[in-house]
Amino acid sequence: MKITIDLPDDLAEAIITIAKLMPELVKKEETLKVTEFKATDEKAAKDDDVPWVEDEPAVKLEEVRAKLAELTRNGKREKVKALLQEYGASKLTEVPKDKLGELMKKAEAIA
Repeated sequence: MKITIDLPDDLAEAIITIAKLMPELVKKEETLKVTEFKATDEKAAKDDDVPWVEDEPAVKLEEVRAKLAELTRNGKREKVKALLQEYGASKLTEVPKDKLGELMKKAEAIA
């Protein structure tokens, strides 16, 4: 089976260029292991045409506190304490801020 596709010259050149660069990009990815990207140009960060990778929305301490209070009121105090201990904390403010989203998901699973 043979498939033929007609492409404009500039598109064909772009595809060839990308194909040639792939081995180098893969090599760099293996050595750098980039884990996070933050846009410095606010206009570019808001541009819908740019495929930015977005972090999960930040969960505020107050939101997690409200959820844990709700669970406690509903008789799940021991589960809340165990959940905090998973993060090496005896109170919410001892939980690292970067773990609040994860904590919130676990708290929602208890409900």
